[in-house]
Amino acid sequence: AIKVDVEFPEPYKNRSNLKYLTGDLRGSIEDLDRAIQNGIKDNGDAYYGRGIAKCELQDTISGCQDLKIAGSLGHKTAPEWMKVYCQ
Repeated sequence: AIKVDVEFPEPYKNRSNLKYLTGDLRGSIEDLDRAIQNGIKDNGDAYYGRGIAKCELQDTISGCQDLKIAGSLGHKTAPEWMKVYCQ
């Protein structure tokens, strides 16, 4: 386990990637929630990751909202994934 300073959001994003890769989508979403709440600098990436995980869990309404936010924050591939999940 890692110890995370609640005021420093970057480790949450990093840990969420590991959780995603090991199939723990809900855990990944929870970590990205924390990263976003704590003001992560690259929040386009955080919204993108959370959106993809939500869509894979069949929560496409919320997932597509996150992908839309990611796109508006300049995430380059979010619009392409919106075509896949948000039709």
